Amino acid sequence: MIRLRYLCSIVSALLFVQCQQAKEKPLFRVVSAEETGVDFENTISPTPELNIFTYMYFYNGGGVGAGDLNGDGRPDLVFTSNLGENKVYLNEGNWKFRDVTKESGFFSDQGWSNGVSLVDVNQDGKLDIYISQVGDFLKFKGHNLLIVIVTGKQTARWRGITTGNGS
Repeated sequence: MIRLRYLCSIVSALLFVQCQQAKEKPLFRVVSAEETGVDFENTISPTPELNIFTYMYFYNGGGVGAGDLNGDGRPDLVFTSNLGENKVYLNEGNWKFRDVTKESGFFSDQGWSNGVSLVDVNQDGKLDIYISQVGDFLKFKGHNLLIVIVTGKQTARWRGITTGNGS
């Protein structure tokens, strides 16, 4: 009986101490599109012609790239969408972003965009944008895209870049 009382006392003390500890701030928190200015969705809807059975990568999603596109030292965002519009957001600081898709000339070609890489292709010290797309498949006639950025603006755009295996 004494052992049971002793055990109950220890458990009660541990529970009391645990409840009294200060809660740590969470490492992450959800921020809304209204707070950040980032309003992007990769919406796909299966149809009889296009679904997981006709295209096994149907649910693999698009892509997101983060890097300083305009040389201000802040990471900007590039999103690719499978069936919708690809988007570019410039980081204005304090977790505020501005959609510059239209004004930058960054438009979506016909195709299923499935990834993006931000890399300095021409070695000028500025990030360029490479978008991978599904090519000649079902209704898609997409081509991989390379967009070269000079002084924060798109200056060149190449379509149809392929790898050695033709993809």
